[in-house]
Amino acid sequence: MFGQGIPAALFMALATTVLRFGMSLNLSPSQVIDRANRLIIRDQRSRLFATVFLGYLDPASGAMAFACAGHNPPLLYRAATRTCESISAEGCAIGVFQNAVFGEEITHLTPGDLLVLYTDGITEIINADDDEFGEAQLEALIIANAHLPAQALTQLILREINAFAGEEGAADDETLLIVKRNPAE
Repeated sequence: MFGQGIPAALFMALATTVLRFGMSLNLSPSQVIDRANRLIIRDQRSRLFATVFLGYLDPASGAMAFACAGHNPPLLYRAATRTCESISAEGCAIGVFQNAVFGEEITHLTPGDLLVLYTDGITEIINADDDEFGEAQLEALIIANAHLPAQALTQLILREINAFAGEEGAADDETLLIVKRNPAE
């Protein structure tokens, strides 16, 4: 989300409400984002915008339909190959263009796969030497520690980011969500 203060907080509340309402209508991810975008543009005058990743994951099959509105492409760790790939679908941030097109893609998570969603505050954090943490370092942490439960991996990555930043600290928000598909029991 771009902006600060009360207007930004109100905009975020509006965007969240509109997205949740769209999801309650059983629309596809791209339809939810499209509808949210149109309602937000019609209602707002502040020129604020937000990035969104919206996915529906079927836990039984591992199928995930998703749409992206300008958000960082999530990383998908593939347990079978021990590699990370970026997944994305066409779309700009919501609140920017009335007639924006939001694509939709489908992927599958197999047992052991990880879906890693993050904001740019995770990869763009800078240390005292003006080095950026970067996506390559995030991928390396995921690959080396994919055996951990999702919560433990999340905590490890956040510790590593804080150690990397040192006293500089974060200049941007840091949001990290990891979903792990566990083997069937």
